[in-house]
Parts: sequence; C-alpha cells; structure tokens
Amino acid sequence: MPAKALKLIPDEPDGTPIVVEFLANGHVRRLTPEAFNADDRDLSNEIITQTEDSQIGAIMTVLLDTGKAYNFTVKEIPRIEVEPEGVPVASLLPPSGQADRVISTFSLPENLDEQFIILLTAKGRIKRMSATELTDLSNRGISMIKFKDEDTLAFTAFADAGDQIVIATSTGRVLRLEANDQLLPASNRAAAGVQAMRILKSEQLVGLGITGTVDPVLLMS
Repeated sequence: MPAKALKLIPDEPDGTPIVVEFLANGHVRRLTPEAFNADDRDLSNEIITQTEDSQIGAIMTVLLDTGKAYNFTVKEIPRIEVEPEGVPVASLLPPSGQADRVISTFSLPENLDEQFIILLTAKGRIKRMSATELTDLSNRGISMIKFKDEDTLAFTAFADAGDQIVIATSTGRVLRLEANDQLLPASNRAAAGVQAMRILKSEQLVGLGITGTVDPVLLMS
C-alpha cells in the first residue's frame, strides 16, 4: 500500500483571518473563511459545537477541570487540509495539562477590563473574576480557583456587570442571580468562590447561562 502523501501547505502570516471549529468529540481545527463558507462542505457526520472567527497569531485560552488555565496560539491548530478531523484540544497543551478534562476553550474578549469570567464548580460554588486575570499565563498553566472538598470546575462563561447568571441542575432546579458586587463580588485567582446552591446527592449541574435582566430562559429535558 503506498504511503500517504504529505500535504505541503505554506504557513499563513500573522493577521490572516481564520475560522476555528470545535467538535463534539473534543477536537479542534482551523480553516479559511472561504473553506468554512463553501457550499459543498459535507458536515453530515460531524457535530460542531463552537466556531470562532480568529486570525493567525491570536491566542486562545483553555480552562481545565482542575481549574488551571493554559494558552495556545491559533497557528498551532492544524489546518483542515492536514487534519480533516482536527486534533484533541488537550494535545495542544503542555504534558502537565493533557490528562485533564477540557471545560472551555475561547479567545479573550477585546474589552477585558469590562468583562468578567464566571467559574462554576461541580459542587455548586461560583466565582466572578475579572477577565484580565486570564492574561500572562505561564507555560505550566495558572490556577484560576481554589477548590474545597475535592471539587472540580464544571462550567465557565463570560458576563458583564449586571448580567443575569442562570444555573440549572439535573432535577430541574434553576437558580438565577445577578452578577453584581452585592450578590457576587469580584475576586482574584486565589479565591474559592461562594456557595451558589447546594447540589443534592441525586443531582448534578447541567448548565450555566448568561442572560439579560428580562430575557427568557429555555429549559430542555
């Protein structure tokens, strides 16, 4: 059987527009906007859970269930022509982070000083932290939350001051609270957060959402 031919594709210069796709199997890949919008794309056997408009040279951030955050560059993500199925997000991290579960991957918002990241743990503790805390990460990763009682990070989301935070559990319980200094003061990386809701032995958290003050919330079983 002949060896598979190696596809030689020149690197794009920094600033080149790119679309990053995240798949349901935990893989990630990048492609040009033209390839992304092509009419003949066959996505019948794939589930794309997230797409981001980005560019070569941009930095992406990964948060793991251990609460650690790592960075990698968009340029490190293989092009779809080279790896059609993408590669695991964890494979782009240093060895110290590859065995842990990826909770979220994202580009940092442009208005870092005005944005907060919400961290929600599996045992119902919640923390609001300035998005600026996600900058200047080391290659070994930096812990974003202090855990208690063998807890783990479960969900993350970005929010503006005054947004509504919605938390749902597997038993149908829903908690809605406002992201403000009275109910949820902003804290730093070393803080453990506060108890948002007590998780019963028979339930688990199933979602974290951010809404406006009067926006409806749709729950699906």
